[in-house]
Amino acid sequence: MILLNFLRPCFHFCTAFSLLFFIFVGTSFAHPVKVGVYENKPLVYRDAQGKYQGFSIDILRYVAAQEHLQLEFVSGSWPECLERLATGQIDLQVGIAVSPERQKLFAFSEQTLLTNWGRLYRNPQVEIDSLLDLSGKTVAVLDKDIHAKVFTELMGKFSQPVELKIFKSYDAVLEQVEAGSIDVGIVNRMYALQNARHFQVEATPMIFNPIEVRYASPRGESLSLLRSIDHHLGHLVADKGSMYYGSLEKWFGKDQPAETPAWIMPLLAVAGAVLVLGLIVLAWFRKQVSIKTLELKEINKTLAQQVDQLQRIDTDLHASEELHRNLLETTSEGFWLLDTEQKTTVINASLCRMLGYEQSEMIGKCPFDFADEDNRKIFLAELAKVPDSIHRSYEIQLQTKDGSNLPTLFNATTLFDKDDKIIGSFAFVTDLSDIKFSSAALQAEKELLSVTLRSIGDAVITTDINGRVTFLNRVAENLTGWSNEDAKGHGSQEIFNIINEKTGERCASPVQRVIDLGRIIGLANHTALIAKDGSIRSIADSGSPIRDAESKIIGVVIVFRDTTNEHRLEEELLKGRKLEAVGVLAGGIAHDFNNILTAILGNIELACHHIPEKEGKVAMRLREAQKATQRATKLTRQLLTFSKGGDPVKGVASLPELVKESADFVLPGSKVFCEYSFAKDLWQVEADSGQISQVIQNIIINADHAMPEGGKINIDCANVEDPVAESLLSVQEGSFVRISIHDSGVGIPREIIDKIFDPYFSTKQHGSGLGLAICHSIVNKHDGYLTVDSVPGKGTTFTLYLPALLSGVSKVEEKPKIFRAVKSARIMVMDDEEMLLDLAKSQLEALGHEALLVLDGDQAINRYQDLQDRGTPVDLVIMDLTIPGGMGGREAAEKLLKIDPNAKIIVASGYSNDPIMANYKEYGFLAAVAKPFDLKALNEAISTCIINEID
Repeated sequence: MILLNFLRPCFHFCTAFSLLFFIFVGTSFAHPVKVGVYENKPLVYRDAQGKYQGFSIDILRYVAAQEHLQLEFVSGSWPECLERLATGQIDLQVGIAVSPERQKLFAFSEQTLLTNWGRLYRNPQVEIDSLLDLSGKTVAVLDKDIHAKVFTELMGKFSQPVELKIFKSYDAVLEQVEAGSIDVGIVNRMYALQNARHFQVEATPMIFNPIEVRYASPRGESLSLLRSIDHHLGHLVADKGSMYYGSLEKWFGKDQPAETPAWIMPLLAVAGAVLVLGLIVLAWFRKQVSIKTLELKEINKTLAQQVDQLQRIDTDLHASEELHRNLLETTSEGFWLLDTEQKTTVINASLCRMLGYEQSEMIGKCPFDFADEDNRKIFLAELAKVPDSIHRSYEIQLQTKDGSNLPTLFNATTLFDKDDKIIGSFAFVTDLSDIKFSSAALQAEKELLSVTLRSIGDAVITTDINGRVTFLNRVAENLTGWSNEDAKGHGSQEIFNIINEKTGERCASPVQRVIDLGRIIGLANHTALIAKDGSIRSIADSGSPIRDAESKIIGVVIVFRDTTNEHRLEEELLKGRKLEAVGVLAGGIAHDFNNILTAILGNIELACHHIPEKEGKVAMRLREAQKATQRATKLTRQLLTFSKGGDPVKGVASLPELVKESADFVLPGSKVFCEYSFAKDLWQVEADSGQISQVIQNIIINADHAMPEGGKINIDCANVEDPVAESLLSVQEGSFVRISIHDSGVGIPREIIDKIFDPYFSTKQHGSGLGLAICHSIVNKHDGYLTVDSVPGKGTTFTLYLPALLSGVSKVEEKPKIFRAVKSARIMVMDDEEMLLDLAKSQLEALGHEALLVLDGDQAINRYQDLQDRGTPVDLVIMDLTIPGGMGGREAAEKLLKIDPNAKIIVASGYSNDPIMANYKEYGFLAAVAKPFDLKALNEAISTCIINEID
């Protein structure tokens, strides 16, 4: 029994020893996998017994068991884990989220452990419901946390200023939020599920940045380990009964299995370690006794070698110190070493040169002693971040010795001893003067480019490679109806909405065509832009690709211009050419027709002159025929308006009186009334009052017909000093008076608005189609413009532009003189129509005169000179202005006046508005008579020339 009691503990000892021995021996031959761990429960954390636990640890341990791997956990903060993974100090990192930036640095497993995301937790006293409420708030984040990075980018897009506070753990983040020193903290979802309830914080509805959590290794290393993890994790995820789902329930479900008592495993480990240590020590002492003698013999030799080695080390230390000193002195950046009180202990020559001080002047002083009040606050704020923020980088202005400000970049690092106690800090100081200057120059160039684009006369739209609008200049804003800010991010087809003006069909996106073809393209003909308000404008120009330095297309620029007015002006020119062609035809017809009317009217009048009063019925019929002929005369005068002889007889006109008289004349008894608006100091115009009155009356009549139920016509008159600002004026300079006549009638359909000025085009049942054509011709011959704009159902606006008379000189009409006619005279008549010559002879004889008849200018000159030579001169000559194929009245008058400067000549023409007819005295004529003329008009013209002047 005594032996049994003695052997039992020995048996247990040997068993434990054997177990520990095999463990010791087995692990000594394995290659341990170094695993980076940090505090992020329930993914990974260290429990009260010092063991590493968590969902990611469970899966890793399962894989290690399957692959016979030994795991060695390397603990640290999250930034330290990332640093170790980047430098290869660890083989594997657990609980790491995937991002494009990290994939460039590390190798990741293909299988995803789970999906995580970030969430914001707030202090209960802080009211925050959305990202917009974060403006001006302080936000606590984990150092190097991917959620913090995404959050910063997100707030930058919203242009919301927030102040970030960086901490080494999620616990520290929530502690600061709970204490109220921080408004909001960012933690990941998995950590919050297990730990947020331990803090007096409240979850906000702001959840963002869903990410995949995996395992990672240094790039190019331990790839076989990642493949093993992918293999086993894939099988675990596929099997719903696997330990993967059991671990999920364990860490994220309601019930968690009890843990093994914490004291058993440490006790066994300590006991085994003591036994093993005892055996090792015993063996070591035995060996030491056997070799002690040999070692003593080598002591003197070893000591001598150590002395030599120490001397070499001392030499190397001096060389290393000298090397570091040279590096600090030769670097272009300033070096600043501070003690725990932020006082300067070491500086290099570069820093002295930057600030203009000697080293002795800076030693013992604090950095903020070299800054003004505002920058001193920046220094103190950065110092307050120690020790939570080990590395700090910030811009600050230092004051040089001469008092000037020097912009610098401060890269400060806190120094710790082996016990993590702060022993000081150091900073590298970079002079930013050149960078700031370059940045300012770049900003100025950018501003110049922006101003140039916004000021350019053409519209400019730029897009990215996806067709999203990035910029609109001011002209593009005006044409599209979109502001630059509102348009950014929208699809180009929404902003640049173009159609075929002829068919109304939507055009293909020029942006996509440029991207597909990779070259400059032009917009098709008849392209129209639909603005945001629905208005349509004709446009023209091109789209071009935007390329980067490598000639890769990164966007598209569309440059276009509004050609609406150009098209309208082209239409106006076309109308003018059409009217000119009609004018040529009308002039010829009117001349011949006038001659016929002259014969008819003259003979009717002569017949009336010779019929006795008792023949009343015949005289009545002749007077009716005479009236009908006079109405036909008015029609010929309308046709003459188109001819080259239809120039106006101009005089100074005051528009307010002319416009009112013309409009009121045609509206008596109508349901339509006019409302007038005349600008103060309205300029006068030089115009034919009769013709302009006819224009206004024709337009008013049309407006009256367009409003059968009655309505109002607005007539506005204003001065135009800048013709470029007027949409349809084709001139660049000059002064005009604008007359706008607007009705609220039925309007003019779009399909016929281009035809309303065409001769003989009319929508009225009894219209002649000459009204608006005559208006257009009259305004053109006044060197003016007539335009029309109409919206069906809303009304029509006619706009007249007449050249203004700014000289202030009015034409003074001559006082009519009173004359007394002689009894009879010898009168020569020149006309190419024998019928008219016979009529003229009869008319002159009826008036008591003698008539001499000639067919052209040559006969007139020869006959006049012959009669003068014979002593029986002609008293008066009446000359037709136009002689087809012969010398007309103008040329004949010039030659006749050379023969006899006192010759008395009357001009006659069917072109009543011919410039010679309007200004006959300038061409040597004493009077003018328009065909067809009656006896009264002829007698007045003759009496004007061959009378005795009476005062």
